[in-house]
Amino acid sequence: MLTQHVHREDVSLEEVKGITNQMTTQNVSELRIVEKPAFKVVGMLHRGQPMSPEIPKVWDRFGPRMDSVPNSINPAVSYGVCKDMDMESGLFDYMACVEVKNTDNVPADMVAAEIPAATYAVFPATLTNLGEVFMQAEAAITAAGRQPVMLPQLEVYDEKFDPRVDGSIVYVYIPIEK
Repeated sequence: MLTQHVHREDVSLEEVKGITNQMTTQNVSELRIVEKPAFKVVGMLHRGQPMSPEIPKVWDRFGPRMDSVPNSINPAVSYGVCKDMDMESGLFDYMACVEVKNTDNVPADMVAAEIPAATYAVFPATLTNLGEVFMQAEAAITAAGRQPVMLPQLEVYDEKFDPRVDGSIVYVYIPIEK
């Protein structure tokens, strides 16, 4: 069963900062948990270090082309997919992408991937504290008695997200054990 993504338009930037600052100390036994079925994505790939200044450049290239991805389900919702972390080198794959019905006709400068079904703990973030939220999420998850798992992590940029608006909310999805 897919738990619907709940949006709160009244979330303030201060509330998001407060959530982020308190994630490792607050009572997090009530984590927001979402089950998401497997899905396919198409987008642009970058292999590099987490929080690299190259990641926003991937979005600069992909953003103007999101609407032209063949078989896109909802171009207004995009994903940052963090996957295939190499613990020795510290490198991982980052995809700026959209969900697609199938991976037919992938443009030459893009790649396709399948994201496996997973259970996620979800955290609100902004572009300015996104890295901080990723770093603190694991502690919040374990404090709630859950365990993260090695599956792709997601940044979910929904229809309400606007990168030009300071404090616009992005959701961080960290895969956890069921």
